[in-house]
Amino acid sequence: MIQIEEISKIGLGTYRMSSDNERYIEVIKYAIDSGINLIDTAVGYGYGKSELLIGQSTDPETRSSIFIVSKTGYSNKEEIAEFNQKDPNLIALDENTLFSNSPDFISFQLEKSLKRLNTNYIDCYLLHNPEYYCEKNFSTEELERIIFNSFKLLEEKINEGKLRYYGISSNDFSKIPLKAIINSIADFPNFKFLQFPYNIVERNTSFFFDNKNNITISELKNMGFYIFTNRPLNTMLNGKLLRLADTDINDVKPLEYEEELLFNELLQKIQNSLSKMGEDPKIEEYYPIQFFVENRKNMPDISTINLAINDYLYPFLSAINLVDESILNIVNNLKNYWHVFSLYDNQERLNDLKDTLGNQGIIDKNYKGNFSSYLAGLYLGNSGINSVLMGLREKKYVDSIKNLL
Repeated sequence: MIQIEEISKIGLGTYRMSSDNERYIEVIKYAIDSGINLIDTAVGYGYGKSELLIGQSTDPETRSSIFIVSKTGYSNKEEIAEFNQKDPNLIALDENTLFSNSPDFISFQLEKSLKRLNTNYIDCYLLHNPEYYCEKNFSTEELERIIFNSFKLLEEKINEGKLRYYGISSNDFSKIPLKAIINSIADFPNFKFLQFPYNIVERNTSFFFDNKNNITISELKNMGFYIFTNRPLNTMLNGKLLRLADTDINDVKPLEYEEELLFNELLQKIQNSLSKMGEDPKIEEYYPIQFFVENRKNMPDISTINLAINDYLYPFLSAINLVDESILNIVNNLKNYWHVFSLYDNQERLNDLKDTLGNQGIIDKNYKGNFSSYLAGLYLGNSGINSVLMGLREKKYVDSIKNLL
């Protein structure tokens, strides 16, 4: 088994990896062979598909050389129906997503995690974003009770040999009763791990502790906590997603004319279809089309583009009987253009951020190497962080951080 002090400085985060894509199996194996022994997943990542991928990528020999972290909390209606118990701590986050950190539900999810991961133990199991209770108007006292009851259950699971350690993963530790939790750590000897977002924009070096004081990452580390961070390369800047990674797209002007012709062709087909149906052919009257007229060149990433196409464009085209092979080809080609535009826009905003941070002395303005690898090294060197979780979904991304292992 991997001991805490042996955990690699870079961990493999699998938030965007799923058993639906078999090529990720080779990426995980390559990462392990390259020296990464920390693999992070969660029940809520693809509702188990990320855990299933890890189980498919490892065997008993590999298992002893990796440290698996998973998280409990998120669920969907199908899993809740299978749980089939009343849970007073169950809350709805949206129409499809439910959430609970109750002991009975953790026990239920843990058994499913073990099966998907193809293992008889998990190295570390985290409560996933318990701050949601605060956002749903649970009192601080109620959240303390939920967390402490969960900790007691997790200690029992360690005694059963199903877990080694546990902890909390939170997007904002300032929203949970951190002081009460830390003051009770003597009662929970295997509560060892804390995970939260950290990047060059979100430099969370301390958290709200009580009415007068904050507690720093270094202080938490000195208390014996192992600190690992997520979202090292994704952040929000001025209300828009920013990817903290360079691309080689320096100019999109030659593509803008091509995209404009193709987009106008699509608009003309839409107008023709509307006229045949006896509808008003003025496309500016239809929100799904107006959305793309105004926003298609500045969407932040491919996920947003796909979401907009699937939620806005395709339903509209279907409603006006304009879904055939030629239309699908046009939309797919437009999507490729829009993706390039998003990468270019991201690089422009990233360059502005680099200039600002370089002038502030936060980063080396003269650094010319792989920026993502540079940032990961910066996080490890300056903040007291033990490990940085990165979404290394391709072998080339693994190669880019080998110098940090």
